[in-house]
Amino acid sequence: MLHAVERALAKLPGVVAWRNSVGYIAQPRPLSYGLGKGSADLIGIVTVGGRGLFLALEVKAPAGRIAPHQQAWLDRVRSMGGIAAVVRSALEAVEVVQQAQAGRVLT
Repeated sequence: MLHAVERALAKLPGVVAWRNSVGYIAQPRPLSYGLGKGSADLIGIVTVGGRGLFLALEVKAPAGRIAPHQQAWLDRVRSMGGIAAVVRSALEAVEVVQQAQAGRVLT
């Protein structure tokens, strides 16, 4: 589903998004990668009113549950003026971006 969301966002004007893989490798020496624990699956920038806003989308399966640390990350992005949402399909991702571009407040 993540690839379908990426493809759908790539077709939208004023949107760039990147996959954010997060993890930890213990051997041969400790190494963590990605933006950090809880950070969204897709991050990017959405042009809204001539300005770029940070985009964070957590992509979940229809019955998937969001972990508390993932919700906290999305809440932080929203509290600082970014666009953040849990999406369960490419259509939902497109709707989130289009609502933001139309100036609608996302909750």
